[in-house]
Amino acid sequence: LDACARLLALSDLGIDLAEGRRRAEAAVADGSAAAVWGRWLAAQGAVAGAALPEAPVVRDVAAPVDAHVVALGAIAVGNAALHLGAGRRTKDDEIDHAVGVVCLAKRGDAVTQGQTIAQVHARDDSNAEEGARDVLAAYSFGTEAPAPRDVLLDVITG
Repeated sequence: LDACARLLALSDLGIDLAEGRRRAEAAVADGSAAAVWGRWLAAQGAVAGAALPEAPVVRDVAAPVDAHVVALGAIAVGNAALHLGAGRRTKDDEIDHAVGVVCLAKRGDAVTQGQTIAQVHARDDSNAEEGARDVLAAYSFGTEAPAPRDVLLDVITG
């Protein structure tokens, strides 16, 4: 709920963090949050509460060295997932809800060689191997932790 409260406080509603939290808690308590979530899922052809299919192949992606994750390329990870079938290249493409990428190590995390930093969920070994290579290439490692940075980069008004 903290993330929801922050988003509400940053919105154009003109409320502070405490009011954002109160509204988020109220929406969960009265069921309106679940109702909106269900409508959002239905608009995309999904069913709330339905289990997603499981991929037949799950490939762990291991850290190649003891290091810190200094960067993780979101576009590269997204393209890897797209190639697995987790997204659409055209509006008519079907999405395979069983495949995708789970990034376990994030920017700033210390990792050890061999530690699982991501998982690739695929339909076959060939796609799993290619996806694992692409996901590993999306990670950048260094000896020092990267400097923290703000989540909010800028505020644009009026």
